[in-house]
Amino acid sequence: MIEPDLIPDGAVKIGESVTELLEYKPADVYVRAIIRPKYVVPGTEGEGCVTVAPMPSLPIVKGNAGAGILSHICASKFIDHLPFYRQAEIFKRQKIPVAESTLKGWYAAVCRLLEPLHDTLVHEIMKRDYLQVDESPIPVLTSDKPGATHKGYMWVFHAPVEGMACFRYGKSRSEDVAAGFLDGYRSTLQTDAYAGYYQYKDAEHITLLPCMAHSRRKFEHAKENSPSRSRQALDLFAKLYRVEKRAREEKMPFEERHRLREQQSIPVMEELKRWLEDQRGQVLPKSPIGIAVAYTLKIWDRLERTMTDGKFEIDNNEIENKIRKLALGQSQAASAIYINCL
Repeated sequence: MIEPDLIPDGAVKIGESVTELLEYKPADVYVRAIIRPKYVVPGTEGEGCVTVAPMPSLPIVKGNAGAGILSHICASKFIDHLPFYRQAEIFKRQKIPVAESTLKGWYAAVCRLLEPLHDTLVHEIMKRDYLQVDESPIPVLTSDKPGATHKGYMWVFHAPVEGMACFRYGKSRSEDVAAGFLDGYRSTLQTDAYAGYYQYKDAEHITLLPCMAHSRRKFEHAKENSPSRSRQALDLFAKLYRVEKRAREEKMPFEERHRLREQQSIPVMEELKRWLEDQRGQVLPKSPIGIAVAYTLKIWDRLERTMTDGKFEIDNNEIENKIRKLALGQSQAASAIYINCL
């Protein structure tokens, strides 16, 4: 409240002039004291003469970090992409001397606490009848050579209908990582054309779906080599994606999206297939446009499967968006810390 310097006698207040400013107050970090009174029973001696309430359950036994601060450092790391050394510097500016090593120790303890939740998530994902899977390389620090890195892979298993996702680290891109996670899975699996998924190509218990976006990108890459042909293919892909956009924006139920695809997408798919078969004999097999045509025809049967059920997505873009968040905050140190605590 700012009053005028001089208010004449008899002046009557008729209102206020209010100016609102957006300000910032640093996070309120505080110490929560748990007070447990002690009582002694007169006339008693030895063990049991003092009565005190038991400690409530704590995230870290005998630790001095509460659930709020632990949640904050994990959210800062994985949502705001702040490595622990930067978080330690922020705490230092707030006159809170928390060492980076302490933050890492707290984080490792949180990982152990979350293992049952992770196991439950995996169990729930494995019960779904439609999964997407993809993998992304990440640099990983090695203890053998300080400062050196090797290439590891973060695999993502995603149930698109329920919106559940699970990340699993693998030291390589070996098909064994996917096989280990999907052991016992029997339903529909959507992947890109990476050879590591070929083990499910003829599997009786798994139906493979492809990623249409990967096929489309090959024609994008062929634009310089064959602009006219690439444009023809991309125009047809654009028609298919406009159907998907409409279904998404109108939040269509799966049955309604299936009917819309039957009416609008399947005729486009038929036109695209005729065009691909016509182009196959006219392009050089090893040219970018030839590779795009051959790749799309190779997975054509699987592309058609995406039209058979409205719950199927036509591509793996949703799971790639989840991987993109991992890449956004990725650094050598952050990746190493994360992996060592899994």
